[in-house]
Amino acid sequence: MSTTKRIFLSVCLLTIVLAIHSQTIVYLDANDKPVKKPSKASKYMTMTRDSVNPDKAETRLYDMGNHLLKLNHFASLILSKQDGIQREWYLNGQLKSEWIMQDGKLNGYNRTWFENGQIKSDSYFKDNLQYGSDKEWYQNGQLLRYTEYTNNKIHGKLLTYWQNGHLRRVDIYDMGELKEGQCFDSLDNKIPYIKYLEMPQFPNGDVSAFLARTVQYPIMAQKNRIQGRVIVQFVVDKNGTISEIKVVKSVDSSLDREAVRVVSRMPNWVPGKREGEPVNVKYTLPINFRLQ
Repeated sequence: MSTTKRIFLSVCLLTIVLAIHSQTIVYLDANDKPVKKPSKASKYMTMTRDSVNPDKAETRLYDMGNHLLKLNHFASLILSKQDGIQREWYLNGQLKSEWIMQDGKLNGYNRTWFENGQIKSDSYFKDNLQYGSDKEWYQNGQLLRYTEYTNNKIHGKLLTYWQNGHLRRVDIYDMGELKEGQCFDSLDNKIPYIKYLEMPQFPNGDVSAFLARTVQYPIMAQKNRIQGRVIVQFVVDKNGTISEIKVVKSVDSSLDREAVRVVSRMPNWVPGKREGEPVNVKYTLPINFRLQ
């Protein structure tokens, strides 16, 4: 899961400060929005002082069946910056992901696992920038991808493999710029080169024109002179369909709702591709609300 999604709940709950000796419980709906009634919740979060450092906070996210889904640590009692080891679990209790934060920034390893316990990915960050090797595996344990990073840019090799272990791609980069590359089929035969990753594209490529004619500035927000940039995250699936829409940077509830409405009305996109094959891609889109 991406870092943006991981910190989304902390942003929503930014104003909650923990009581000195109590545990706070917040009920959440399917979109991770707080609700008052447990009957309308799909999960709940407990917030307490950190057991080791009482000046820090700890949150635990459960489903309504009391399965622990997430454990997050924060730098202070105001839940704005994650700090320390963060974890997520599958419903079967298997660890899903684990990463290290320092004062709100990725600092250390970032690892994920398949539901069967097999390692899925392993990467390293320093001050939110990626360095060193980034590895990804198939569920059977075979290496899928090996990439070298420097200062958040691919620098060196990008290698991918077929599930039978044969080399699929050898790309050489210099600080994010592709210098040379070769592709192979599963029997080691050289084939025409294709890009490793192609991002999804809005039809005709002009998403700004769609936003300009579709966004309707909420009247109350105009009257109250509320403006800013709402950042919306969504998934463009293999067919180009938009799904999993959510706000990852909020400005105001009315602007947030309008941003989500606009994204939900988008036509199908041209899907993204990985190794020439359509894949689901998580996409982040800023939507600006500015008063004249």
